[in-house]
Amino acid sequence: MEWIVKPEIEQLVLEAVREINERLLPSQQLSLGLNTVLLGNQSSLDSLGFVDLILDIEQRVRDNFGVSVTLADERAFSLERSPFRDIGSLCQLLNERLLELGTDVQ
Repeated sequence: MEWIVKPEIEQLVLEAVREINERLLPSQQLSLGLNTVLLGNQSSLDSLGFVDLILDIEQRVRDNFGVSVTLADERAFSLERSPFRDIGSLCQLLNERLLELGTDVQ
């Protein structure tokens, strides 16, 4: 599947994943690919790790782009296909939220 996400957004998300990985055992670390599963049986990330990742990404958005974005909300969880299933879909969700806010990522 092809992801239409700006490189700056992908980099931001992957930096957050790298930081989460620093707190995990080597056997639990997430790979740094767009198809890396974030939730479910195939993920090594537990629920606390997932929450930490989302909060880290939201903080990085504030620090880098000067806007507040909420990723884990009712709208995201109500989608038929979860935007949290893998890194690529999370990047896509972040991209969409930034566009909605009128934020042009440079």
